Amino acid sequence: MNHLSHEILQQYADAEHPALALPDAHKHIMVCPQCTAEVEIYRRSEAILQANLIESRAEFTAQLMSLLVAPKPVVHPSRERFKLLIPAFVLSALMLIMIFWNQSIPTTAYKATVPKTIQDIAPSVINGLTMYTASGITRNIALIVITLVILFTFERVFLQRNSFHRK
Repeated sequence: MNHLSHEILQQYADAEHPALALPDAHKHIMVCPQCTAEVEIYRRSEAILQANLIESRAEFTAQLMSLLVAPKPVVHPSRERFKLLIPAFVLSALMLIMIFWNQSIPTTAYKATVPKTIQDIAPSVINGLTMYTASGITRNIALIVITLVILFTFERVFLQRNSFHRK
């Protein structure tokens, strides 16, 4: 027995009066159990799809209306974070001012003689002018490291404080 095509079976399932719209298909479906089962599957699938669409539209509308009626308050954590980090920025700015303030600025010209040995360069004071030595550079690096540690400590405190408020 030749079975009907899927397209014809779908048209039959979708028709309001299938016996009038497709009389030849109706005769075949009345005697063929496989085509009858397939038409039933199409009808059930269409009913499920229609039910889900209507339900989802109603749910979607309800969700949309709830969003329009009650907007959620906007939280700006970046502002809170900035307020907490202000003392850290002030402290780091003061540390940087200290670093550059302690460096000497020569007020007179250096002596025009060229040192002959490393021992001539080693003293930190030549003609009343402070030279940049390893100890001065080390001090500056230490101050920068301390400033970074302070900044990261404030950051860590802020993150821990924020995590307690969210719970």
